[in-house]
Amino acid sequence: METVYQGCFYEKSYYGGEMWHYARIIDVGTGSGAWAVDFYKSVMWPNTLNVMYASDVSSVLFPRIPLEGYIRFNKKSVLDLASGPPMSCNFVHQRLLSCALTITQWPIALSQIFTVLNPRGVLQIVELAWDRLPYNVGDAEGNTDALELLQQALPAMLKQAGFENIVIEEREAPVGKSAGEIGRRGSENFKKMFKNLGEAVMKKDGLGMFQSEADYQALIEKVEQVWDEMSDCHFTFRVICARKPVT
Repeated sequence: METVYQGCFYEKSYYGGEMWHYARIIDVGTGSGAWAVDFYKSVMWPNTLNVMYASDVSSVLFPRIPLEGYIRFNKKSVLDLASGPPMSCNFVHQRLLSCALTITQWPIALSQIFTVLNPRGVLQIVELAWDRLPYNVGDAEGNTDALELLQQALPAMLKQAGFENIVIEEREAPVGKSAGEIGRRGSENFKKMFKNLGEAVMKKDGLGMFQSEADYQALIEKVEQVWDEMSDCHFTFRVICARKPVT
């Protein structure tokens, strides 16, 4: 995923260098906390005034030992992010929740994020471009129309929630042998990612492709070979950034 995030998730021209002097960051839908840990080590460390929160609806994948106690993991859904003790931050990161949230839940999630962000705070959303999947990712053409429509609607949803300065970038993440070592790592990461999405995919009626989660997992086992047989195989991601206005 480094090709997706490189140069965009702490670009000073957009976020402002002052953010990292006293940063309060929330990683929403953190899963294993991989992004939170990597971000903290590469950007926020060793400034101990910085605080990283990492939240998810489930704590199953949380690491047993958070990074030096400076990453605070908590079990909380993005739909309830503003509930409980007051929380404020100047940067929220959220990725790969398009299969986890319905189109009616997205406005709620964005409203919750808007509430916890300080004025001039930034939201960054990273999602797979479902309309730009490599042709041979699956052996059948699935119904991803709802996911494509969701991404088309996101800019309008962000505006409705109160955000401004909305910027969308497309980034490529290589997979397969033709991309060398970065492609090998990409294949490994995406295979794990898609396997973990099995339950969410079935909640959306298998996207019109799969009768059961077993069918889904069987296909995922085959895709790495397909990626290796292709040249210049990659996934496209959309990085969507938006800012909360001062007033």
